Amino acid sequence: MPLLNNGEALPALLNYCKTMHPRFPEELADKEKIHAALFPKEKFKEKRIRDLFSDLSLQVSDYLAWRAFSSDEGMKKIYLIREYQNRGLAEYANKEGARRLLELKASPGRSALQQLQKFQIKDLLFEDNETEEEYLNEAQKHLDHFFILAKLRLSTLLFSRRRYISGAQDIRFLEEIKQMDANEGLPGLERLYLAILGLLSGEIDQDVYLEARQTFFTMAPALAFEDRRVLFQSLINYTLRVISEIDHSFVSESWDLYMKGLETGAVFSERGELSDTTFTNIVINGAAIGQFEKAEQFILDYEKKLPGEIRGNAVALGRAYLSYNQHSYERVIEMLRDVKYSSVPYALRGRSLLLRTYFDQAMRDKWRFSPEFYSHLEAFFKYVQRNKDLADTKKLGYLNLLSFTRTLAQVAGKGKTQKGLAKIRDDISKAQQVIAKDWLLKRAKLIEER
Repeated sequence: MPLLNNGEALPALLNYCKTMHPRFPEELADKEKIHAALFPKEKFKEKRIRDLFSDLSLQVSDYLAWRAFSSDEGMKKIYLIREYQNRGLAEYANKEGARRLLELKASPGRSALQQLQKFQIKDLLFEDNETEEEYLNEAQKHLDHFFILAKLRLSTLLFSRRRYISGAQDIRFLEEIKQMDANEGLPGLERLYLAILGLLSGEIDQDVYLEARQTFFTMAPALAFEDRRVLFQSLINYTLRVISEIDHSFVSESWDLYMKGLETGAVFSERGELSDTTFTNIVINGAAIGQFEKAEQFILDYEKKLPGEIRGNAVALGRAYLSYNQHSYERVIEMLRDVKYSSVPYALRGRSLLLRTYFDQAMRDKWRFSPEFYSHLEAFFKYVQRNKDLADTKKLGYLNLLSFTRTLAQVAGKGKTQKGLAKIRDDISKAQQVIAKDWLLKRAKLIEER
């Protein structure tokens, strides 16, 4: 693919940008300095620099698209078949189509994209075949399976993230898909999606979970990346649901599931990286079940798998969770008090942990709450209330955490009656959206029993 072939200025600009990557310091990114570096003997022309950057941006966009297309053998075959047909080379188109269909049939996976490619080939070729009706029926069948898989994946993703999405979500055609499975029996991947979707949207069922877990890891090596990612994260989210709703001890299952995910590669991105959420969750789970040495070893072994821009926050927050669960409250405060968070999720998690640390420190010190606790509580309140990036459900969850924490702090030093504390515990239990509900209930009970 021809790139950067329209003069010397674009390659020179690209090389200059490389010297600034990844920080792009202001003193080097100044337009006049860039102009002076590229055209040392010429007068500064701002439009010339703007045009060069515009041209470079377009060429980089073309390059990225070309690179993605070049690595997608399936789409290359589809375009090749279409090009053969456009040139009147039906024989070549049919041969290439038949060859690609055999490749897809032999593939161990069964992704929505594969079903779409089968439909596209059948759709392109059916007019060139004597058995047009058969080809058309095959094309429709593959399109149906593409739709079913795509719909199930998106539905599962939606239910997996429903804690962060505002409003009720209506999933069209889901009941029809379930009926089709009951009448005809869908293939394995579709049935796995249906099982996990049921775990996320229906009643908690440990037998279904264990079967789905085993099926997933059996199928995982042959799954497309996107299916593997969505299904694994949905299994994790089911364990979080169990922990939140009925059994906090299920955190050990979440830890075991993550360990299996590390072993099989299910936790990693296509680039072999760990997301900061996954990294932190693994440490939190390890700390919660007392696996401090293994959690610390995980940090040492896998911190390099984190993207560089969020690595510092992720490691600091992970180690803070370890210290918190070892009751080293002063160490947690030292780690988190002045940290500059790189994103809203980190700010929420870090501030939440610091809040609980101040509270538990006061509990240890005979319920003497420090000025820092109240200052942090009010600042956290303002941060959540003013944050426009939070979904309503997420915002409500943190506001409830803060409100209940403030109430517990107030009653801890006032000798609230048993009846009053019982009502507070009941209010916490009944709250639909509340972060750290189990922690709040335990602290209410400790105040009641002191």
